[in-house]
Amino acid sequence: MKKRTWSQKLLIFLLAGMMLVFGVLTARSRQTRGVYFDGTLLSVTEEENATVYSGQVRGAEIEVTVRKTEAGAEVDFSRGAAEKRYVVEYPLASVITENGDAVPGIRVTEDGEVLFEGAFLPGQTGSRGWFDTEGRWSPDSAVGITPGTGKEPPAGLNRAQAAAFALDPPLYARGSWADYGLNVFVSAIVLLAAAFPETAFGWNLFRTREQGEPPRGYRAATQAICWMLTGLALALYLLALRKIC
Repeated sequence: MKKRTWSQKLLIFLLAGMMLVFGVLTARSRQTRGVYFDGTLLSVTEEENATVYSGQVRGAEIEVTVRKTEAGAEVDFSRGAAEKRYVVEYPLASVITENGDAVPGIRVTEDGEVLFEGAFLPGQTGSRGWFDTEGRWSPDSAVGITPGTGKEPPAGLNRAQAAAFALDPPLYARGSWADYGLNVFVSAIVLLAAAFPETAFGWNLFRTREQGEPPRGYRAATQAICWMLTGLALALYLLALRKIC
């Protein structure tokens, strides 16, 4: 076997380094959990009698403070100097839906004005969990703590976001172990191909009786392919590290 070139050594070093570095970064990232809001994660801080969710959303500092009450929770939303208070009363007297089901009642107010009053059933996908006071299904344009679609930072919360904060939203973290594992598998294949190009790419298929070496330019072509795949692997590692799950 021929002596490895500097290009092969550099590829092996980069691929092995990416597997190690992104493994450490993913492990550290998974330790920091937050609430998924408008396409980003808000950090969670426990204070005396309150839980604070804070972070930057489209360039603006957002803070949501939740205080539990006997009737439900008070949710204070602030963006800079602008502040809004939401009061979520839940559960209230049940509402009988059109299907005959009893769903716990809910009332959400924004700065003292009723934002929504009816019934709410947590755990439903989409907007199926919301009903008006007559028990009719009441869809909403934005249900739950979901990514925003506008370019401006949010000026407040909708009824479902206020309810989600009040009822202890689920926590997520950046970094996907599943995607990282797939990237390691791809990186290992590329690493072997870079270290043993003749064996990995099966150059024997190209060998003739008179020719004991791969065709001219074969080694350079395989190295070029390995470099492209290494660049792709780096991009996939970065995507996996930023993924919220």
